[in-house]
Amino acid sequence: MMETSQSETRRKWRERRQRRNVKKKVASTLGTKMAAPARNEDSEHTQQDHDFSEHSEHTQHHESSEHHGNRNRRRIIDTVRLKGPHDDEARYWELFSDLLLVAAASSIAENLEEEADFKGWIEFAILYFITANGWLLYSHHYNARFDDSSLVHCLILFFYYLGMAGSIVNADFEAYKPFSYAATFQRIAFIALMLMVARSIPKAKEFAGWIIGFTFVACLLFVAAALLPEEYVIVFWSLAAAWEFFIEVGMVSSLKGEKLIKINIDHTNERLGVLVLIMLGETVITSTITYKSYAAEAEEEMDATEYYTVMTLSFLLMFMYILLFFNQQPAPKDHGMRRSLFSGICLMLLNKLLGLVLLTIGACMKLCVSAVIEGDDLTPFVSNAFRMSVGMSLVLLLAMRICHYGGKLPRPTDPPHVRRLFFVWWGIFALGCFVPFVTPASSSPTIELAWPSGLAFVLCLIESWFTHVLEEHLPSEESAPLHASSSTPTYDTIQ
Repeated sequence: MMETSQSETRRKWRERRQRRNVKKKVASTLGTKMAAPARNEDSEHTQQDHDFSEHSEHTQHHESSEHHGNRNRRRIIDTVRLKGPHDDEARYWELFSDLLLVAAASSIAENLEEEADFKGWIEFAILYFITANGWLLYSHHYNARFDDSSLVHCLILFFYYLGMAGSIVNADFEAYKPFSYAATFQRIAFIALMLMVARSIPKAKEFAGWIIGFTFVACLLFVAAALLPEEYVIVFWSLAAAWEFFIEVGMVSSLKGEKLIKINIDHTNERLGVLVLIMLGETVITSTITYKSYAAEAEEEMDATEYYTVMTLSFLLMFMYILLFFNQQPAPKDHGMRRSLFSGICLMLLNKLLGLVLLTIGACMKLCVSAVIEGDDLTPFVSNAFRMSVGMSLVLLLAMRICHYGGKLPRPTDPPHVRRLFFVWWGIFALGCFVPFVTPASSSPTIELAWPSGLAFVLCLIESWFTHVLEEHLPSEESAPLHASSSTPTYDTIQ
């Protein structure tokens, strides 16, 4: 009887607790409805849009994940799809194109090493832009927007790579005909890829048609360079290089709204980082593998101290450039391409120019190492080209920083002392950019490498000190987006 009585008491106690909880929920709900003002029609639409956005993002992520799971199930022909926000990693065939670009950098750099004068640098720059533009056609303009892993896509991509390899083998003005035909062949393969996009994605037909027409004009310029007399080669190659260099400008000017297919910004940012690393990698090849035999010879016949000094300074300069470039890259949500179309275009052009400048530095370093081994002095052109390239690289890094953070950092809400520190930091970096332009040239390879390496090292130390002190005020993954309030169309807002 006692046990039954206790059980009944516990049951009644649970029922009373449940009733109290129900009353609290009802009272809380009624109180919220009474206290909250009536929502107007616009706020309801806003909430609906927000819910739809979350649903769309979830659906897109689900479709993307499902597609990632089926990557190894290659079909003979498949429907090209638009890339989602989570498709930012590079595929293995893109890494294969990166290997080709490494070979291209070495091949192009040899032209400047063999003809180290202003005319040789102009030809070197033209060859660089043609090769880099061709590489970006697939790595950026196609692969940052579309995805296809079918066998037909891979076969067309094979011919695209074959054309790129042909242009690398013949990257010389003396072999202008095979180079022109190879560059044309590469771009025809890219046109075939874009035809598959037009076939698969109705909303991308106008975009695909525009870029096909743009690329066809470049093909005509290369064919004209191959068929006309040799003295016209530099004219038509220059026109083709300039035409493709400004492709983003023409694209944004001609295609408005939904006609301009948005890119996966994180993928493009990763590809541009690869471009910088590959151009820096030419110096690594120069300082190690290429001159391994010369270093062994130097150890037998002469003091190799200067050689290893130059190699160390080369590595130091390149490593400092890597730190300066990648440490200033913002979080994905704060990238300059999410700020506006203008800043996005500027970042694309600046990265292309930075690749040229870094490859020039690499070629000049190779000439420095060669001069050390052979016991020669640097020519005035090599000394001046090296100084100007170092200065221009720092100016380009400053311009990229402005595209990402200009007008956004320091924030208006930052304390006065924090704002002053930001201005001092950027001011010191800007002054450092002009040091190479006023430094006198030197014919000594060691001296010519020593002061740029020291300058880059000092700038890295200064940057590290400021980022350490201002850590709490710098943007991060957890902080509010820098460009959240911008109403200007960006690559992210164009559907």
